[in-house]
Amino acid sequence: MSKCPHTFLLRILPSLHRSRDLLLDLCQKWAGHACGACSWTQFCPVGLRVCHSVTLLCRGCCSCRAFTSHGPTVIMPTWFCSRAWFSHVGLFDEGGQGVPEDLLFFYDHLRKGGGVVRVDQSLLLYRYHPRAATHSILETTIWSHRVRFLEEWALPRWATFTIWNAGRQGRRLYRSLTPGARAKVVAFCDVDENKIKKGFYCYEDSKERPKPRVPIVHFRDARPPFVICVKLDLTGGAFEDNLQSLNLREGRDFLHFS
Repeated sequence: MSKCPHTFLLRILPSLHRSRDLLLDLCQKWAGHACGACSWTQFCPVGLRVCHSVTLLCRGCCSCRAFTSHGPTVIMPTWFCSRAWFSHVGLFDEGGQGVPEDLLFFYDHLRKGGGVVRVDQSLLLYRYHPRAATHSILETTIWSHRVRFLEEWALPRWATFTIWNAGRQGRRLYRSLTPGARAKVVAFCDVDENKIKKGFYCYEDSKERPKPRVPIVHFRDARPPFVICVKLDLTGGAFEDNLQSLNLREGRDFLHFS
């Protein structure tokens, strides 16, 4: 641990009493580190899909998944890092209700060279409840931060890219991009024959003349890299099989923005 002060640790936990004892022991042994744990109660079914997707992450994917709708790859109550690093990153944004302080802190952590290491041991059973402060944060606020970080952190590495999903979410991402980033989009790709037959997406709200028309192609005819706007675990494995069939590498050839 002392050799890796700039990393977060991640794990979702199955055992209430065992998790509490492990976490308290961890905090006592590493007094010079910051631990984000705040509760040890049950996760309601609403959060299980998010939880499941996090636990299935391969070790190398933890930093790549920083752009998804779940927010930080590391669920805040499982954060553990040195106090010196926590102070170096800049602490939490105390802007008040409606500020996604954990997401902003995680982005700053990555900007300053921090990484993510998953611990394959149970440390926490997270609590969800309908009165949680997280519900005061608007989805549009989260979306705006995600798009800006995508443009800052990932898109500069790519001269062009394809948006995987010609539906609502893919088009929303396209419209949310700055003009410079939007100009890098060479196509949308999809499996929906109706969208593919249409042939293109026209950005009607654009001030450009003529209005941009972005081709819509089948995913097998598309050119990586991809920004993927398709949610995982919702197609019975069909999307995951399609993606795997292309033999791409996450982080280099595609990123999830679902």
